[in-house]
Amino acid sequence: MGGQGQGIFEILFILVLLFVGKQMYDGYKNRKKLQEPVQGFSQRIRIMMAISSGALFALGVFYLIVDFNLMAIVYVALGIAFIYLTYEKILVGSNGIYYNGKLTLWSDIKQWGFGEDGKFLHLQVIDKGKKAARMIPVRPEDQESINALIRQYKKRKK
Repeated sequence: MGGQGQGIFEILFILVLLFVGKQMYDGYKNRKKLQEPVQGFSQRIRIMMAISSGALFALGVFYLIVDFNLMAIVYVALGIAFIYLTYEKILVGSNGIYYNGKLTLWSDIKQWGFGEDGKFLHLQVIDKGKKAARMIPVRPEDQESINALIRQYKKRKK
């Protein structure tokens, strides 16, 4: 049972790596669609995500040293991908806001606001004809700048 269970576990990790790779590729394409001028903001660091990503990377490096195999490479690649996604910048351009691989156009944003603690930008959007909500982890010190940019660009698009 251990071998079969481990095989399923390995397949799941490979599938996650493929999903994350596709998400990063889509993000690359969406970043190219962002129109100038573009301002970047560091996202608020999610501690558990950063620790988990680093631990996955370290586990992969450990396995590369002890027993070089495909899964060690998968762990290292996943660790690097998650570290990148954890520290990827929030980008605000003249046509929309980019975060986590998605470009949300100003015309698709119906409402926005910040949580009471200022740690999240809440967006109410229309995505593929349906209402959706997005939460972007922002640093509280960037809240005013981001809000001013959203107001500026939303006003221009009306």
